[in-house]
Amino acid sequence: MDIQKEPTEKLLIIEERKYNSAGVLIINKYMNKDCVVLFKSALPIPSGVNKGMFYCDIPGGGIDVKDDSLEETASRELYEESKKLLSISKTKLAEVRKNDSFFDLPGRRLSGKRKAGLFACFVCRLSNVSTKYYNLNRELLKKVKIDKVFYETIEVVKIPINNIKEYFADKKLSDIKKQCEIKDINDNSQNVTLLASKCLYLALNKMVNEKSLLEDSFKLSGSKEIPFKLDESKDKGMTIRY
Repeated sequence: MDIQKEPTEKLLIIEERKYNSAGVLIINKYMNKDCVVLFKSALPIPSGVNKGMFYCDIPGGGIDVKDDSLEETASRELYEESKKLLSISKTKLAEVRKNDSFFDLPGRRLSGKRKAGLFACFVCRLSNVSTKYYNLNRELLKKVKIDKVFYETIEVVKIPINNIKEYFADKKLSDIKKQCEIKDINDNSQNVTLLASKCLYLALNKMVNEKSLLEDSFKLSGSKEIPFKLDESKDKGMTIRY
């Protein structure tokens, strides 16, 4: 007798549009350059020419059955995949969406079991994204038992917007059929997932106030650094809350 598992994810229907996932595309100034912040996956690419290599992605994922909004999903996924580094409230993400710093990616299917739907992408500019604190949190999380969702990433990757512009200069959205390879701030080539590659392209080409979303993304200010402790550990991690 097969035991039917309760579903853990769902579709959200908003204005007759079906969404199955959401995430946050972050812009941050680093080394005096505007950069997109991605996170490197802890799991290597399973197949294809890049098999065994690690890829970068924007923090995002499926809508949990308990999530009541796209903002709730995006906020949770960002917190998890940044290893507790970045926390943006649902209220702040609602501001991002209200200010049109938002788009969706059609035809999104995260797994064979998940129903096809849209990926909701919130694009925002953050003043503080500390690689130092991310690394601190990563080492702290190694020492404790915590939900596996906090182990999905291993590194912060910052890619200059100018590199993204150069890569997509002669391309159409229909040309993006596999992972892209774009150079990061340190001039290292990074494998960027198909989803993130399409999100970068769309954010580059969606114009607001005569500028692309990558250039004119909604600015979130008023961050606060909040230390946290896990279990009985004496070491403290750090969360940057917006």
